[in-house]
Amino acid sequence: MNKVQENKTVIFDVTYEGHFGDGYKHLVLRRIEMLENHALVDLHNAIQKAIGWTDPHLYSFFMDNKAWKNEDMEYTSPYADRDTLELAGQNPNIATVTIRKLALKPRQKFLYVFDFGEDHHFKIKVVGFDTAKNLEYPRLIHSEGRAPKQYPSMRIPKAKKKR
Repeated sequence: MNKVQENKTVIFDVTYEGHFGDGYKHLVLRRIEMLENHALVDLHNAIQKAIGWTDPHLYSFFMDNKAWKNEDMEYTSPYADRDTLELAGQNPNIATVTIRKLALKPRQKFLYVFDFGEDHHFKIKVVGFDTAKNLEYPRLIHSEGRAPKQYPSMRIPKAKKKR
């Protein structure tokens, strides 16, 4: 007898860790729930939407929770140019890697780095799993703290007054 597999969701806590993971002065946490059949690119898009950032940049997920240490544990933006991927040995399949394929466990942590110039670090923790309901996913289910500006170092100089 074949059992029909229920559609499961995964609940993530996403915490902003600052530039280069150096810490951030305020707690910025977003709890996101998504279907197991969503791809990592969908998690990227959900994080961007949850913190209100919009400008597209390269990004990577590091499943060993350590940036740039083990390329076998890294999934990189599907929009990176082919030469960069070949030189860095990155996995170009992030758009097809589903959350289910990652075989995540409760309390597992991994790292999301967005914008390789600004190097924004986000710690992602698997909070748990649930049965999908008749809702739209991914969805933001909890938010704490004000998200930082996407470009904190960009300042527009004020025009000097003429005398």
